[in-house]
Amino acid sequence: MKRILSLALCALMIICSLLFAVSCGNGESETVTFTLEVEHLDGTRRTFSVTTSESNIADALVNEGYVSGDMDTYGLYIKTVDGETLDYSSDNAYWAFYVDGEYAQSGVSFTKPENGATYLLKAESASW
Repeated sequence: MKRILSLALCALMIICSLLFAVSCGNGESETVTFTLEVEHLDGTRRTFSVTTSESNIADALVNEGYVSGDMDTYGLYIKTVDGETLDYSSDNAYWAFYVDGEYAQSGVSFTKPENGATYLLKAESASW
């Protein structure tokens, strides 16, 4: 009787493990919602709510049409945000990326979206 009970318990554990593995590995990405704030050169600000299952901020913002730019080995170089285009080579202005009020430690292509986070793309001008 103990042997049958032991085998049944073992089989139950295997089934539970398989169900857990299948539910975790279904290939679907987690959906997150975050806030995108945009501050233009003239100081005007706009706020957007973004819901995505993308693995990085760049893909989420490009797919939603909020940004565009050029892809290189460092990721997405943002040139246009919310209809405003900045080109550092001609006007010394660029889009700075902030995460929850702090200057980002990585670019938009290497930043994973976090639920409830606030990301800011701020037009900044170099004054040198």
